[in-house]
Amino acid sequence: MQIETDGPWCEMRPSHASSKYLKDAPPLPKAVKKEKWVKGAMVKGRNEPATLPHVAYAIAKIKEVSVEEVCDA
Repeated sequence: MQIETDGPWCEMRPSHASSKYLKDAPPLPKAVKKEKWVKGAMVKGRNEPATLPHVAYAIAKIKEVSVEEVCDA
């Protein structure tokens, strides 16, 4: 399975349908506005590569499989 990190463009916000699946997901790095970006931070509002664990957790919960199984697919 190939994972594309350039879409969707937006973050998984608390108002997004996926948010209910992220209760056990690891915390994300700090997010800042693009004008204030610093090394180690994400750009606020973007779906950064650092959010892949959240995507994996949401898929695992929706499919009712382990996160490890999602990552191995």
